[in-house]
Amino acid sequence: MRLSLSVNGSTPIVASLPGAGCLRTHLTMSNRAKDSDYSKNGRAVGVETRERETVFVKWPVLDLNIGDVVEVKILPDGEGDAPTGSRSTFEAPSNLFLVP
Repeated sequence: MRLSLSVNGSTPIVASLPGAGCLRTHLTMSNRAKDSDYSKNGRAVGVETRERETVFVKWPVLDLNIGDVVEVKILPDGEGDAPTGSRSTFEAPSNLFLVP
């Protein structure tokens, strides 16, 4: 699975997962005065489901402004940009005694 996310024709973030799982994009606009959060952003995240673990991955968050054009493109399978973060279920303290 592979997709790209770009803003105003910029160089896209290309997110990909090599195996089974779920790949998503999120566009978020917040108006939370109590938290002083008036953010607008876009991101790509993925959940790779392996045989004995689940790996959660994320790519950079793109800041958005009023009037921006966001493009999400579905791409054929292939290489993507390296994620900026990942976390495995094996890293969770509740899985301390699991054998990989």
